[in-house]
Amino acid sequence: MSRRTTYADHDVAPVRRSPTYADHEADPVRRSPTYADRDVDPVRRSPTYADHEADPVRRSPTYAHHRPPRKHPTVTTPYETAAPPAPGVAHEGLCAALAAAPVIAILRSASATRFAEVTDTLRASGVRAAEFTLTTPGVLDALREYAADAPPGLALGAGTVTTPAEAHAAVEAGATYLITPTTSIEVIAEAVRLDVPVLPGAYTPTEILTAWRAGATMVKLFPAATGGPEYLRAVRAPLPDIPLVPTGGIGAADAPAYLAAGATALGVGSPLVGDACEGGSLAALAERAAAFLDGIRR
Repeated sequence: MSRRTTYADHDVAPVRRSPTYADHEADPVRRSPTYADRDVDPVRRSPTYADHEADPVRRSPTYAHHRPPRKHPTVTTPYETAAPPAPGVAHEGLCAALAAAPVIAILRSASATRFAEVTDTLRASGVRAAEFTLTTPGVLDALREYAADAPPGLALGAGTVTTPAEAHAAVEAGATYLITPTTSIEVIAEAVRLDVPVLPGAYTPTEILTAWRAGATMVKLFPAATGGPEYLRAVRAPLPDIPLVPTGGIGAADAPAYLAAGATALGVGSPLVGDACEGGSLAALAERAAAFLDGIRR
């Protein structure tokens, strides 16, 4: 029968007794490592700051390792360097038309069959700039046919241009300027390449400045009715050199206030054109146009 282990047994049988501090010092295999061991045995010890400096493979990465020195390529976007295009023949034609009457008539309909008659009526009433919108079915054919025998002094443009391909097709059909609903850098670049004026749509100061730096001839402030003449005046305060053409929701009664706030011209659709493109009275159209121009000339 085995007896219970006593304290004396621990002293007699060192194999079975619990290790003491002295055992740790005497038997380095069994004892826990001390600070001195870490300095003597670099394999077992934790790395120190000196190790990090001496051994770059083992040391933790620093900020410099995350971002090694390198030369970044220079990337230039069109709007960072492009200046507004130098006036060409098309630019001079649009500017002359708007100087005579600061209105761009916007023609948008379910069909372009009456665009020619409406444009002739507007010109006879004093409006010198017309915009054939590309959302109208058959508009390119109507644009091509009218441009082939366009009366002198009329600036004929294409509106709602949203892609470079549309810009190219419109100019090929006879458009002498382009108007977009948005600040499309690609469309602006294509217009600059084609050497035709372009009026991109923009609303915020950032969009307006971006469009101007990309090469816009003027900037269409759209939709103008959202902020009214006061918004136009506020935007022009920090950007006085950018010609703005408020468009959208401008009636005959509002036009003088926009011009007084600094508008270069006005883009006007249904308040001016009405139902003329859908078969409405051309005589009524002539009256509206005359009244509109009279109101802004007072």
